[in-house]
Amino acid sequence: VEAAQFSRFTFKVRPETSPSVIYVKDVRRAIVGMLEAPSDGLTRRVYNIHAMAPSAKQISDAICLRLPEAELVFDPDQEVVDLIESWPTEIDDTSARRDWGWKPHYDLESLTDDFVQELQRDPTYASGV
Repeated sequence: VEAAQFSRFTFKVRPETSPSVIYVKDVRRAIVGMLEAPSDGLTRRVYNIHAMAPSAKQISDAICLRLPEAELVFDPDQEVVDLIESWPTEIDDTSARRDWGWKPHYDLESLTDDFVQELQRDPTYASGV
């Protein structure tokens, strides 16, 4: 958001930090998909979903391709690094894929394209995400 609005963003993690992430639009699709799935096909009450685990450098590169004027820098804060690097890089979503056909729609490229377009259309977009 800061990169699109202010042309500057400081990553407080290392370039190689790569936690599991998912675009909010995929989360919404997953919720709808599970709610619309036939209940007799659901084997659990709670499901994990997974999309991707790009590195912070990959995210930075994707943003710079779309916003070349953006100044993106890395200034790791050890507390932030420790927290985010404690998160998983992959989440087992086998049950969701099997039970109701979950799969993410957005990869890093399409997520970045969509998010930048949404912010350009409505700078307050991220506040409602």
